[in-house]
Amino acid sequence: MASRIRNAEFVQATDPRNSMLNRIVARYDVSPAVVPQVSAVQQEFQQRAIALRSLPATERAVQGQALATEAAAKLTTLLGPRAYEAYKDYGGQWVQSLATPFIPSSRATPSPPVSSPTKG
Repeated sequence: MASRIRNAEFVQATDPRNSMLNRIVARYDVSPAVVPQVSAVQQEFQQRAIALRSLPATERAVQGQALATEAAAKLTTLLGPRAYEAYKDYGGQWVQSLATPFIPSSRATPSPPVSSPTKG
């Protein structure tokens, strides 16, 4: 059991996806135990944002902004206000991207011209 915990801590500390978050946690004296919680919040909210893709554009924008607000509140609770402000700038840009979920283009991309073979 103890070796599993140490292995999980090692993976968390060395995973490049957590690099900046680990630095912020250390800099602002936040418990390293929040790193997997922050990662879980990110996964949850990104999945929820993907689910918004089927909504009409105006509803998607409203729901996306609500997701961003909710994610910011959860992360502020986990990290504390100062660490969350740093996280927003250094690795937490995904929170703001929730406010503008994927919007498919309404214009079709024109096809490239088709050249006909020349007879010669």
